[in-house]
Amino acid sequence: MLYINYLTFPLAAVTGVLLLGAWYVSRAERREDHRRAFAAAFGAGGLILAVTGFHLTLTWPIPGQYNIVFGEPLAYFGTLLILGSVALSRGVDLGPLSFLGALGGVTNLVAAVAIVRYRLTSIPMIAAAMFGASGLAAILFPLRSRSALVRSSVAGLLLIAGALFGVTAGGAYLGHLAPDSFGRWIPAQSRGAPAACE
Repeated sequence: MLYINYLTFPLAAVTGVLLLGAWYVSRAERREDHRRAFAAAFGAGGLILAVTGFHLTLTWPIPGQYNIVFGEPLAYFGTLLILGSVALSRGVDLGPLSFLGALGGVTNLVAAVAIVRYRLTSIPMIAAAMFGASGLAAILFPLRSRSALVRSSVAGLLLIAGALFGVTAGGAYLGHLAPDSFGRWIPAQSRGAPAACE
């Protein structure tokens, strides 16, 4: 069965957002001029996550449960990032949005358990770790102002999650570009299939 697998695109965007998030929490959040500078970057990343996430969630272009485990978190956090970037640029308190992010973090932890239990992806332990680290960071994010330890923990978890998503994105690019993967794919019409609309 032919399917369209573009997970490389949002995986790269998630990597950037998580690493940027680690930098923001550890260094930039306490300065207003830095907070506003980060808003556009988070909004851009959120847009990529939301568009690809909603497409995965609503159309299921890739095999079965992968549309759920990747699509729904992308759509959820992408939407929060877009709205959060607007709030950040206007100096609005991120408390309520970060609470919604924490709820999303819980679903990431559930996804991490499911990835291990059902051996999803070709690297289930790494995939579970990246979902788990990002989920814990989202859960702790509303509490980051309580202490330096929590703030450092959030930044560290975002950094770990970003690195793991980056490794996964790199592996996905290498795999998807291989000649025996999508390297020999040709459009259906070029293979002699009838046109969908005539």
